[in-house]
Amino acid sequence: MKNESRVILVTGGTRGIGAAVAAQLHGRGHRVLRDPARQIEGGRQDGLQVLCLDVTSAASVEACVHELLRREGRIDVLVNNAGYDLFGAVLETQWHEFMDQLDTNFLGAARMVQAVAAAHARATVGRIINISSIGGEVGLR
Repeated sequence: MKNESRVILVTGGTRGIGAAVAAQLHGRGHRVLRDPARQIEGGRQDGLQVLCLDVTSAASVEACVHELLRREGRIDVLVNNAGYDLFGAVLETQWHEFMDQLDTNFLGAARMVQAVAAAHARATVGRIINISSIGGEVGLR
């Protein structure tokens, strides 16, 4: 059962760590779905399925999870990876920029956990992996 193909949703799966995680899991034979937040570099096709998802929208999160359950019948793993860095002095950063980052990096992950955990509870199985930044531990100098 360890080698069984899993249904895996990766948020923020088009660049950086998320793209690498999605490609690695897909390469191991899992059914990986990701959000199409950004165009894949060079427009290349990577063989991964996409689902519309905006982690800052509760309606989008619910619609994405609903559609994934409709397509696949289950969600075995959620990899919460959507997020971005915000650099700049506090006095030079607009309040809406702080709020947008908080909505994406923290509340977006919480929305995804709530939506997917409900499906996991009904199935009595599932995993959630949250990828975070060291920025919460170490500040810039």
